[in-house]
Amino acid sequence: MVSHSLHKQQLQLARDRLQPLLRRDCNRLSATGIAKAGIEVLAQRQLRHLVAVLFWFLLAGAMAALTYRLLLELQQAWSGKLSQQRDFATAVSLLGQLGSWPAFWLHGCFVALLYRFVQTLHTFQHSKNSGLPTPERWYLSAWSSAVQRNLAGPVIYQAQKIRRERIGPEPTPTVADLQLATQLDAEIQRSMLILLCCVLGLIGLYQWPGML
Repeated sequence: MVSHSLHKQQLQLARDRLQPLLRRDCNRLSATGIAKAGIEVLAQRQLRHLVAVLFWFLLAGAMAALTYRLLLELQQAWSGKLSQQRDFATAVSLLGQLGSWPAFWLHGCFVALLYRFVQTLHTFQHSKNSGLPTPERWYLSAWSSAVQRNLAGPVIYQAQKIRRERIGPEPTPTVADLQLATQLDAEIQRSMLILLCCVLGLIGLYQWPGML
């Protein structure tokens, strides 16, 4: 929906659609800023709402996956980046980050292997001043290499600009890159489904003689 509005040059509508998905101020985002934020939202939602939930389900069962999913909802309700919510958000944010970090590393490797692993390593090595946690830097490095555009960079919270270095190559994202990211999102999910089916099939074949 954001890419559709951006494609039609409806910048304010694109900002309005992006705002509920982010805690940062979107009112002054340019077309480039909207495209970049849209790519980051796609990447983050794929990891947090799909990959990490599946990871904890496979690792520790349904209750672990449900607990992690509830932490995500609390993170969305309470943001540590907003001063009036900081007291409530600190513990929730820490637990949510700890729950997401294994998925950042694993899924970052998966995305990098699908597209440009060597460039991801190079991008990651040069992203130390991005102001992001190391697992998140790795994951965004993989996505930046996949779309061949820079991500991260300065953000605005409560009218205060936080300066951060960008991650990735020099070119900045455009609406076409946001549409490409949407396609990559679908491709990555299909690849994950194929991989999961292969793993389950191999497990079934391994256990099959003992079931006779």
